[in-house]
Amino acid sequence: MLSKLFIHVPLQQLGRRLPLLIAQRLQPEIACHEVNLDSLDLTELSDYADELHRHGLATTLHAPFSGFSCGNSRRNINDQSRRIVDRALELAQLMHSCRIVFHPGLPYGSTKKHQQQWLDLSIPFWQNYLSQAKQQQTILCLENIWETRFDYQLSLLQEINSTWFGHVFDIGHYHLFCEQPLSEWLAHIGPYIRHLHIHDNHGNSDDHLVLGDGNAPLTELYLWLTKQTDIPTVTLENRHLEQSLLSLEHLRAYQPDLLTRLTA
Repeated sequence: MLSKLFIHVPLQQLGRRLPLLIAQRLQPEIACHEVNLDSLDLTELSDYADELHRHGLATTLHAPFSGFSCGNSRRNINDQSRRIVDRALELAQLMHSCRIVFHPGLPYGSTKKHQQQWLDLSIPFWQNYLSQAKQQQTILCLENIWETRFDYQLSLLQEINSTWFGHVFDIGHYHLFCEQPLSEWLAHIGPYIRHLHIHDNHGNSDDHLVLGDGNAPLTELYLWLTKQTDIPTVTLENRHLEQSLLSLEHLRAYQPDLLTRLTA
């Protein structure tokens, strides 16, 4: 994988966006937010994947999050969550995906008791998939969503302690919900960050704005990224392709050295 930069592309739009992605050498993070993985046309998707692969373009995959909770005690939710991971791994192998992004599945405002239960159940849940992830050379990544603190995600990462399991740091979600300084978050959980979602907002709504159009602490994040010896992969997670292209221009204008490192 030469480039570590990706842009958000809904799975439903992948075929339509394929010519532009290839022409501009843009790598997609394939978002399956409203997708039933059991009903996909795998032959068609395999053709798309082969076309990207022929042009030297990699993919990342964002698994569905509706109904997913890796640390849920209810058997039906746990079974459904395992089916989602199984199908996501199958799709990732087909699409040559180097990362799969998952949401943790904890509701907003979870109590410490609920968080501990989630942690206790999440550890064996993810340990079950490490050998397959290694075999496929695909890193399983857990994103921050509602979290006000990094504590229980850090505990999970430390307990699993695998190259094939890591953290997705989403700066937009951090800006909306987190109570801890960004420097503290990055200092503690930074060694486990394998992927980032970068977008902007004003701190009151998950707008996924073009970089620089909000007031998320992007400059501090950029500085941290430039100091990394092994820079993580990054997705520009704007909702529309046109916004992603503007975010790319923002990086080109204000962070040219960082953009060079991501795309070298």
